[in-house]
Amino acid sequence: MALETVFATGAISGLIEGLPIREAIIRGNAIGALAVQSPGDHDGYPTRKHLNNYLKNHLEGASVL
Repeated sequence: MALETVFATGAISGLIEGLPIREAIIRGNAIGALAVQSPGDHDGYPTRKHLNNYLKNHLEGASVL
């Protein structure tokens, strides 16, 4: 899957859940960063738990959890 699609998946899901646009974009970037670390089409998509752990470890002060 193309990286822009992965980013959009994260950003749009964040907006649907009511996140502010900045936080939705951070979510999209994080999902994209995790997805490109695995070979295959969607093997790298993180679970919500994995995404939250990634954000906690990499983004101080981010409130996208």
